[in-house]
Amino acid sequence: MPARAFLISALLCGMAAAQVEVSLLPWPAGAEAALSLTFDDAYPSHTAVAMPLLEAFGFRGTFYLIVDRLFQRGKYEDLPSAPLADWQEGFRRGHEMGSHTWTHVGLDTISALQMQEELRAAHQVLEGLFPGAPVTSLAYPFSRADTAVMQEAARYYLTGRLGPPPAGEPPYNDPATDQLIGLKAFFLCTGETPQSWNQAADQTLRGGGWLVEALHPIDELGYCQVREEDLEAHLDYLAGLGGRIWVAPVGQVAARLVEWRTLRLHQTPLAGGQVLLALDEPADEAWQVVFTVAGSWRVLDPEGHPLPLERAGDSLRFVWPSGQAAVTLEPPLITAVRALGWGQLKSFFLVPAPDFQVFSGSPGR
Repeated sequence: MPARAFLISALLCGMAAAQVEVSLLPWPAGAEAALSLTFDDAYPSHTAVAMPLLEAFGFRGTFYLIVDRLFQRGKYEDLPSAPLADWQEGFRRGHEMGSHTWTHVGLDTISALQMQEELRAAHQVLEGLFPGAPVTSLAYPFSRADTAVMQEAARYYLTGRLGPPPAGEPPYNDPATDQLIGLKAFFLCTGETPQSWNQAADQTLRGGGWLVEALHPIDELGYCQVREEDLEAHLDYLAGLGGRIWVAPVGQVAARLVEWRTLRLHQTPLAGGQVLLALDEPADEAWQVVFTVAGSWRVLDPEGHPLPLERAGDSLRFVWPSGQAAVTLEPPLITAVRALGWGQLKSFFLVPAPDFQVFSGSPGR
């Protein structure tokens, strides 16, 4: 009997020793992609229309402000913005305030000294106007930036938003490889239907990317204006996706990607076909983990409690427990026995005694 028991144990371990492919996803629990709604040029309709509309759906946006326009200076003397107090109130309600530079001049058309001052001064003033959170997001005027501009921008900002990608490329950003200081944008403009905007969101979902949507005025004169009812229809579609797309300001998404890109997930095989998954340090954010295996595996926290799992085909998904550095994947040993079939197991028990010589003795030998 000891020999037979060890033979069964060996068979089970052999069946359970499957190759486990593990991926750490960048998005919060339940999300398959990300989307940021951004608004350029500090139009009055942004505080009067866009902010309340976003909030009605539980969303928050990123608003790229031109410093001169906030104070109606220079070429903006006759182009009003909303009162500064309205922008600050929107900031307190969770909207992100980003930089569209000091005067909205093409940064690649002026001297290096002027370009540096446009970026630095706007950053300094905006952080003074909106204390409590760093200004990390920039939209390049006219969606243009060369290497020198982006290098200078990276001294003050985490992200820099450009324009649409070349024809044939997806409209979204790759969370793993695309430069944060050179983000692609998807423009929403007059004459387009909300369905075309929704299709871009669907494409982003399929690709698991980050779509950065760029808008300008809403129901007022200006570049690339959109109607409030069209924007509302688009937001309603996004909300109807049930959290599959994470809608969040640019700075929030970018900060998460920075952390995700530095995380390291290590695998260590354990006895009995188990696999230990460990992060370099305990996770503060909620991270989704996907692994591909056959059978009904379990995931155990450090105390041995099973974590909730979602299955899609051969993939299992779980949320990494907050504050924990490691979890254990446990293979389905009983499932492996059944996969052999009782007829096959019976044939092992009936083999002549000499065939068991290799397994003789205690299992520990």
